[in-house]
Amino acid sequence: MEGKCNVTRLWNGVSRPHIRMIGLDLDGTVYNEAKEITPGVRQAIQEAIAQGVVVLPATGRPFGGLPEAFLKIPGVRYALTSNGAAVVDLESHERIYEDCMDQELAAQVISVMLEFDGLAEAYMDGKCYTDKRNYENASNFSLVPAGLLAYIRASRIPKEQLAAFVRQQEHPVEKLHMIFGDTHTRDRAFKHIKGRFPDLNITNASSFNMEINSPTCNKGSSLLALGKILGIPRSQIMACGDSGNDYPMICAAGFSVAMGNAEERIKAAADVVTKSNEEDGVAWAIRQYVLT
Repeated sequence: MEGKCNVTRLWNGVSRPHIRMIGLDLDGTVYNEAKEITPGVRQAIQEAIAQGVVVLPATGRPFGGLPEAFLKIPGVRYALTSNGAAVVDLESHERIYEDCMDQELAAQVISVMLEFDGLAEAYMDGKCYTDKRNYENASNFSLVPAGLLAYIRASRIPKEQLAAFVRQQEHPVEKLHMIFGDTHTRDRAFKHIKGRFPDLNITNASSFNMEINSPTCNKGSSLLALGKILGIPRSQIMACGDSGNDYPMICAAGFSVAMGNAEERIKAAADVVTKSNEEDGVAWAIRQYVLT
């Protein structure tokens, strides 16, 4: 779906929205290009939390890949992970919401993913498992920024036969993920897998990746589910993001903010566009629309 979201906006564009919860994408949004949360962004998040606003990371990363720099901000209580497949209470480590796919279906998809040159991965129980053969060649993926490649190297658990490993596990699969060395291969894989498994939710967070979730799993539905659990209506939920896997969240939130560096369709769908991730765009949006 391109352009404006096919939803009824709850913010009228005139009065200032009353925000009680903020879902923040990480890469390209909270993080700058050096994969840092700047002091300005951290301070704005802290001030929002001190005002009583629930602020949480809403990321494609698994629980084990959540950055300490965000989790250590006082008052951060929840995390939306794996594109919404698991929403975690950080105090109890309890999963308070899940939307996963079963192991057999995931293994079938992995077998097709491995037909293409790239790094195939499966997120399960908050961890990321990857196919060992491709993992050893991860440095060949020149499109991946150095900081992100270091994170990949440190956080992945290689397995000899990823599909067989997934079939043997007791935990459902949160997300399947693949990193490519070029956009042409990514686009071919995207089209082929979508044709084979049309019901799955297939999206991206960059020019070099592909993300696969259950048909009903996305950041938007999970953010609204958390709001329902906490008694916060959609009209009081703000979302901020920059890329394809943020699109459902941008559409779902009562008030949505696109980063200045966001994809054009994210900007077109959002209520407002803030500054870029290199210019503390998250901090600007929080100060402009949330803090009193």
